[in-house]
Amino acid sequence: MNCFNLVSVTVYFFPSALDNLPLKAEVFVNGPSFRDKAKSAQLTATCLVIGYNLKDFQISWKVNGVKQTSQIQTNDTVQLANQTETRTSTLSLSKVEWNKHKIISCEVKHPCSSESQKKEISTETTVTQPTVTVRRSAQDQPGPDSAVLECVITGFSPRDIYVKWQEGSNDLSENQYDNHPAIKDTGKNTFSMVSRVTVKSNAWKKVKTYTCVVIQDNLMTAALNPSNGLFGKCSLLLKLNHGDE
Repeated sequence: MNCFNLVSVTVYFFPSALDNLPLKAEVFVNGPSFRDKAKSAQLTATCLVIGYNLKDFQISWKVNGVKQTSQIQTNDTVQLANQTETRTSTLSLSKVEWNKHKIISCEVKHPCSSESQKKEISTETTVTQPTVTVRRSAQDQPGPDSAVLECVITGFSPRDIYVKWQEGSNDLSENQYDNHPAIKDTGKNTFSMVSRVTVKSNAWKKVKTYTCVVIQDNLMTAALNPSNGLFGKCSLLLKLNHGDE
């Protein structure tokens, strides 16, 4: 007779390390700034993803619910000091196409998850147009060689706005004027800001006109009329032009 020793065996099942990996990530979507809308023919939406092991996540774009397959650039992951990772993806559209569409969405999904994270932005924005005034700055110390003009922009919304100066019909470079940050108006949902430019008397005699250009969804310009001269008594001309840039 054959004898067998019975041995009791306990089997432990450990969860796979894969089970502990996060299958979700944080997703943020930003559209182009008003500055980009004013200066660029090609506009870009950016999707920022934050999480762990982001190389495993799929990132896709939709415009009005239709999946996009072109003009998309998705970058490699970048590891941060706290061991989390970031990854960005961009979708580019022409300005004409951007203005046609309403909803642009970025969708992020892990292949092992049945759920996805989606964030979207609307190309339609409720806009409150600003009041624009150009004047000689109260902070300016009167002198024969230069003067400071300031462009006062009040009561606008949303906060993102683009302001530049023109000398005659030419744009000044951005290092020639100072745009102060937009500040929320007390007790209101609107914003105000100031931009200042220093004008040399010899340039004023040649150019005659300095224009503050404020670009939102519509174009609004304010120009100082030099008919009586900036370096004496000057009058003010305010020009408002409405319509798409």
